[in-house]
Amino acid sequence: MYRTIHNVLIKLSRLSFNKAATLGAFVLIVLSMITSAGFIDVKHAVAAALLGVRSQPTSNIVTTKASYEILFTTATTGTIKTVTIEFPTGFDVGSVSLIERNGIGAGVLSASGTTLTYTVTSPVSIAAGIPIRFELSNIIHPGTPGAYSISITTKTSLGTTIDGPTVGSSSVVQIGTSAIANGAVTTQKLANGAVGPDQLGFGAVNELNVAPSFIVSTFLNDDANGHARGWNPSCQCTAHFDILDSSVFPTSTVLLTLTHDPAGIGPLCGVTNVGTGTFHVVCENPVANTGIPLRGESLIVTVINPLFEGP
Repeated sequence: MYRTIHNVLIKLSRLSFNKAATLGAFVLIVLSMITSAGFIDVKHAVAAALLGVRSQPTSNIVTTKASYEILFTTATTGTIKTVTIEFPTGFDVGSVSLIERNGIGAGVLSASGTTLTYTVTSPVSIAAGIPIRFELSNIIHPGTPGAYSISITTKTSLGTTIDGPTVGSSSVVQIGTSAIANGAVTTQKLANGAVGPDQLGFGAVNELNVAPSFIVSTFLNDDANGHARGWNPSCQCTAHFDILDSSVFPTSTVLLTLTHDPAGIGPLCGVTNVGTGTFHVVCENPVANTGIPLRGESLIVTVINPLFEGP
């Protein structure tokens, strides 16, 4: 373009004044039209930054699958053919699905590596200041916690950048025990069989991490404390005892041991009707033909509660 103008000016210098003036005026008119039409690159266009870029996940826990809401506002009027959303290395977007889109025409979402491209089927000009929103599902977070940047760019059908790339920040965290409130996980929130041997690694449960209420052993003596709990052989009046024990639930297993007298003529006792905070004891003595325990006999109670159940 500039070489052509230079040659025209040389030819003008070789013409008579009148012809040169006429042709020069014509050249000026043409130059004015070309400039106004934008064919001469008077000022290089620079892509603007998108406005209000946000990336909001439904969960920000490492290695979890989440849905993402991608939001931005156009800064430049243009016919958007594609929107690229670049996730950092470590994210898995291979199974991503488009749930919803707003502010932009219908199109198709594709994935390549960690980059998503939304291609508009029939693009039209979108004015500056228009909010655009994508809701995406099945995005898997990396296994390393930290802050991550998600880059967004809008382009024309020729691949020319309209706005961007503009970065929105997101973070992924590692959850720990301090992030779980006391009582947040209860038996009512776990389906039957949700946690079992198949979900636990070898050695995951041992004597160091089992709750103290898992196995409880107590002595009930023939004294005031034992009597208050329901064990009272000194009365010599019954072979049935209702024992109070706060560690017992309907799902508990209760084992009994009697401290028999040296002669070994004491009764045998068993458990029936286990409830919340109580169980019933029945004693028998086939030798003496009576189930009444001997005076001074102590009862050793061992309560075993299911590992993943409670009250």
